[in-house]
Amino acid sequence: YLRRVLEAVLRCSAQSVVLSHNHPSGTSSFSAADIQCTQGAINALLPLGVAVLDHVLVADGRAYTLHGHPSFPEELFSHQRPGDALIAGWLRD
Repeated sequence: YLRRVLEAVLRCSAQSVVLSHNHPSGTSSFSAADIQCTQGAINALLPLGVAVLDHVLVADGRAYTLHGHPSFPEELFSHQRPGDALIAGWLRD
């Protein structure tokens, strides 16, 4: 999964990304693996100057955001490029 994200980021010269995936089972909560994957993506993309703005889970016809989720520290999103207007705008409630 991470390798495919990195390939797409490099191919598109992306400056930021929003990760997303689905739970066909309809489970609407982020798993420990989902959270670890997000942290791994942030750690891999940060040295490239690419910010992960959010991770969205689609389940049972709805979308859920990891931004503001109690089991994911908000500073992991916001510390990537703290002065970046795009990140500040995305993270604003």
